[in-house]
Amino acid sequence: MVMIGCGLVLAAAVAQPPAAAVTVQNDSGKVEASSVVSLTVDPAAEIGPIKPMNAVNNGPNFALDPNKRKEQRTGWFVHYRNGRFPMARIHDARNTGSPPNHAADINCIFTDWNADENDPKSYDFTITDWILHSTRLAGTEIMFRLGNSADQGPKQYGSADVPKDFGKWARVAEHIIRHYNEGWGWTTKPIPFKNQFQVKYWEIWNEADLGCPASYWSNPTNYWSAKPRYWNGRPESFFRFYATVAKHLKATFPDLKIGGPAVAGVPHWTDRFLGYCATNAVPIDFFSWHIYADRVEKVPAKATFMKKLLDKHGYGNAESILNEWDWITGWYGDEFRSSARIRTGPDNFKMAAFYAGVMSAMQDSSADMLMYYDARIPTHYNGIFDYYSQRPTKGYYALYAWAKMRDLGTQVKAALGRKDAGFWVTAAKGADGSVGIYLARYTLDANVVKNETVRISVTGLSMAGAKCHLTDDLNRYTEVPLAVFPDGSAEIDMDPNAFAFIELPRQ
Repeated sequence: MVMIGCGLVLAAAVAQPPAAAVTVQNDSGKVEASSVVSLTVDPAAEIGPIKPMNAVNNGPNFALDPNKRKEQRTGWFVHYRNGRFPMARIHDARNTGSPPNHAADINCIFTDWNADENDPKSYDFTITDWILHSTRLAGTEIMFRLGNSADQGPKQYGSADVPKDFGKWARVAEHIIRHYNEGWGWTTKPIPFKNQFQVKYWEIWNEADLGCPASYWSNPTNYWSAKPRYWNGRPESFFRFYATVAKHLKATFPDLKIGGPAVAGVPHWTDRFLGYCATNAVPIDFFSWHIYADRVEKVPAKATFMKKLLDKHGYGNAESILNEWDWITGWYGDEFRSSARIRTGPDNFKMAAFYAGVMSAMQDSSADMLMYYDARIPTHYNGIFDYYSQRPTKGYYALYAWAKMRDLGTQVKAALGRKDAGFWVTAAKGADGSVGIYLARYTLDANVVKNETVRISVTGLSMAGAKCHLTDDLNRYTEVPLAVFPDGSAEIDMDPNAFAFIELPRQ
């Protein structure tokens, strides 16, 4: 994957100049090369596997009412299934069900903390069963977040209160795992996946670092008192809590992936957390973290930073999973409202370019998986399904096309002759010799309006017969013709904020 430009419109298949470099004459009379960007793909230069960059948060909606389940299997459920998202993190799952409920939260499953954690009657799994069931029916694996969702809603939406008994909390989590992987306490009869969920990834908590100031470590204060957080207590108590739960679950289920803690990304908090874990021999199979940004470059830079912290504290072999990411320009006021409008409105084609750019850039990063936030409907964080019609937006097709890259399986070298045009590209090949080229162009600059021409060459192959699907201001994953030259290369003109997926069959 290499950075190069931002958006796309394909050249029409009409008479073209010869394949030799095009030259132009400037005002001084000197002859110089044109601004065509060259892209060369070498299928023989293998890099490694295509990573699961197209995972998401939350599965498709479900209905407890049997009369509504047929309706659930059409429409947006089909689009979710066709997206072939490899994994869904179950977090903030409110409104995914009919009736809606903040399901999957530990306080909604185990509602009375004075109850006996060893008694199946102390648990209410019903709605969460259906969330996991619907997700598995769509062909998507599950990461289960053990904890509670956003704390802004009514009390039934969970709680951010600090657990009073860390050991009991760990045992409750243990029984939730046994329910979904072993069938413990199963009472929801109509679900065919009984004893078959086999959830491998279990995440402890969410964003306990949120809001912690750097000054806390020299002058401890109750910084969370001004605004409730996911962890309404001292960071040191969370470190102990995480250690208690992780050790218990890993000892009980050594073959499962136990990780977390889904940090919002506060550097000093994360550094001290990993230091505590290392000192106390706390197991971390995967380390999860979040970032929201409006520039592609910020995301792989954060992956590099997180990897350095993991290496520093001896967790270099832990999987690095970015399990919340999306486009945003600001969290408050007009910036927040504008971000929601662009994610879900007529400018959503910009999201297709951004999402494609991030997935491409992160393929070359130290991260092992991305999980987009959020595939849940309705929410203004969802830039892949329309809020009202529930149909795919243009942003959806960036994830849809990445599933095809994963089908091919092996990343190969893609080199650009000019790296200043705001492009990102990933190339892959299949076992049968077919090739895929995943190309994005993204920019924040509204003054960038000129398209860029990309000349594509694939070593040893002709671009004749290639299929190109384009997403931009005018196109929604539309098949468009490529201009192919006698030497087998092809050209594509890309507008700002667009992405294309090119499939070259076996020759």
